[in-house]
Amino acid sequence: MPRVSAVIPTRNRPGLVCRAVQSVLTQTYTDLEAIVVIDGPDPATLEALSGINDPRLRVIALDKNVGGSEARNIGVESASGEWIAFLDDDDEWLPKKTEIQMRFAAEHGSFNIVIGGRYLDRRVEGDFNEPRATLTPGQPISEFMFCTVPWMGYRGGFLGTCVWMVSRELALTLPFTKGLRYCQDADWLLRAEKEQGAKVVILPDVLAIMYNTSLVERISSVGAWKGRYEWAKSVHHCFTRRAFAYFIATEIVPLVVKSGPRQWVYLPWCFGEMLRMGAVEGKVTWLFLRNALLLPLCRILVPKRLRIAVRNTGNGIKEHQPA
Repeated sequence: MPRVSAVIPTRNRPGLVCRAVQSVLTQTYTDLEAIVVIDGPDPATLEALSGINDPRLRVIALDKNVGGSEARNIGVESASGEWIAFLDDDDEWLPKKTEIQMRFAAEHGSFNIVIGGRYLDRRVEGDFNEPRATLTPGQPISEFMFCTVPWMGYRGGFLGTCVWMVSRELALTLPFTKGLRYCQDADWLLRAEKEQGAKVVILPDVLAIMYNTSLVERISSVGAWKGRYEWAKSVHHCFTRRAFAYFIATEIVPLVVKSGPRQWVYLPWCFGEMLRMGAVEGKVTWLFLRNALLLPLCRILVPKRLRIAVRNTGNGIKEHQPA
């Protein structure tokens, strides 16, 4: 039996999922398998995967669409490995990713550990490394994810599923929330810490590439702000009050603004929810004002090229480099 099982949910992306699978099968660490869960009828993807001649590839074709969360759960249930590593179909691993994580697991592995790492966030305008923040000992994962955003830059603590490695036992004990459309990754990490006492470790190595280009529509970018807020409210117990306020200011408010002027009437309500359910401090108040007022004004008054140049500089984005 392989020691590591890579679980890849997919739907209607034959070219992308083949790239993801090849990045698993070409790892320097070879004691692994790739489990692709095709989420509903998809003959094109099934045909594309049939062209990969490697016994370590297993394909599970579902009769109906069940959603990304449940597709991952089905992959975990079917896995043979002691460790589960997740990968979205539009991302890819760098060659030594599994080797680096298994080296750490051999020394520190346990049931209640999530082994992460850094990854290359690839965008149209360039590349930058995520997460750029450092997870400090004892820091709640909710505060790492949402409170480490720079004063003028992009978020600092997002940990994409493309770099997660967890024990199969933990993945079975804590499945992804079935039917959840938004924030599937954040939901699982928050519950892993709160409900299972899991410890998250983020290695300094860059382990994967997450594609955020305009040519690839990521599921996480689709949907209304109200759905994300309702999700956060349903797992409010997994946030610190400070983290919940930051979540509204940095995740909900920008989506409200992008939804158009008719939705802007909800901005005062957002601040009210920050006060009611969160802990408001100076920095999060500034981030709320920046996202609710200053950024929309900049879009109107500042030329787009200048905005992009300033944003890229603040985010540390570099031109695309070979993986």
